[in-house]
Amino acid sequence: MGMKTQIITEKGHVFTLKKKLGEGGQGRVFSLKENVQGKVLAAKIFRTHNFQDRDRLCNRFAAVKRMDLSGIPLARPLELLAPPRTGYIMELATGMASIHSLLTPHKELVAQWFLDTGGLQRRIRILMRLARTLAELHSRGIIYGDLSAQNVFVSESMEHQEVFLIDLDNLRTQTSGHEYIFTPGYGAPEVVNRQAGISSLSDVYSFAVLAFQVLSLVHPFLGDMVSDGEPELEEEAFEGKLPWIEDESDLRNSCSTGVPRNMVLSPKMKRLFSQTFEGGRMDRKQRPGMNQWVETLEGAYRGLLQCPECRSTFFFNVHEVTCAFCGESHKKPVSIYVVAWEPGDEWSLEQLEGVQRAIQRGREDKRFRIATFLALEGQAMDVYENDLLLSRPLYEGKLLIQCIPQKAEWSLEPEIHWLLTDMLSMKTKSLSVTTKLPRKNRGQWLLHFKPLSEPQRAILL
Repeated sequence: MGMKTQIITEKGHVFTLKKKLGEGGQGRVFSLKENVQGKVLAAKIFRTHNFQDRDRLCNRFAAVKRMDLSGIPLARPLELLAPPRTGYIMELATGMASIHSLLTPHKELVAQWFLDTGGLQRRIRILMRLARTLAELHSRGIIYGDLSAQNVFVSESMEHQEVFLIDLDNLRTQTSGHEYIFTPGYGAPEVVNRQAGISSLSDVYSFAVLAFQVLSLVHPFLGDMVSDGEPELEEEAFEGKLPWIEDESDLRNSCSTGVPRNMVLSPKMKRLFSQTFEGGRMDRKQRPGMNQWVETLEGAYRGLLQCPECRSTFFFNVHEVTCAFCGESHKKPVSIYVVAWEPGDEWSLEQLEGVQRAIQRGREDKRFRIATFLALEGQAMDVYENDLLLSRPLYEGKLLIQCIPQKAEWSLEPEIHWLLTDMLSMKTKSLSVTTKLPRKNRGQWLLHFKPLSEPQRAILL
């Protein structure tokens, strides 16, 4: 199909195909030369052109319009294409590229390419946002249906981590019944083998495949045995008949390529991947839910440290603080904690130090709903709206405060009005400008962003 090809919608609008953005099992997606009211547009064009397929698309188009998709970053369908083509026009976010751009490194200097494309921190943040988007769809009774690298778009700029889903004709409600939609390599085995239709748990499986690719740059089932073997082995792998590449009980399909998994997977992330690709490979009920992925990725993101030497981000290890990418050792990081404030509680320094000791032992005090932020001295810990609101938004929300541990003091840069409590004197004052606080006593400072009479999450320094 030439790049000057024109397409016409049912309403008679004419558009010119510009560039192929992706290709899946059902058809291809092209960007369009024209825009409408400043909106960037794309066209999904199906490979089939018969009347039955067109009728099905019209029905899907109408069903998607009835779904509650408010606030979710999706490429909403705008107009159907006129015959003989089958497809539709959709809105696309500006400055976006297929997430496939994060899966295909240059043949040389893979580590540098990994860093240049955002490193581990950007990848985990993108996956956090994708997981939240899918979790939000599932909470509204909607299945995405055909998640793959071709229909997830991310910010082209390395400074941003926006996520945008296209191909909304794949959306289904939880009561849609048996439908077997998938892109080869991403479909859950029960869907590929036509034993069960798409579901929220097949979405989870597809997400896990894509997440593993984004982090390790290899497919979880394309080990050395499959890559070097006959084409039939790849089919068996995608049908769930072979072990995944990190299966410690079956090493037949291990993989010698990609980024070493211990560099890019936290222990909790590795457990979720194992849960999905081992017991959950053939028994979908054993797979973790999307909310588990959200919580695990958020925890992994907060546990990242940035190496001052090579600028890579790496996971904190309690035994040694060593950059996984360059091998440079660093001092133990500084921690801040998110705790739950309930009006009427007698908050004492002794109680809060007990919370700290529980964190240091790797235990979570459920009463205080603990979350931990880490950073090396001189590096910022950014706390967003999503970290502190009891009713959490889909994305991070706005930056609330930046906490920077210096050698002997805290540097606090609040974005909104805060209340600061000195736990030694039990006195509270307002905080709205850049403030320096001594770091002499652990657990001395408690930051609130709501009146103390309201239940809330607070920050313990």
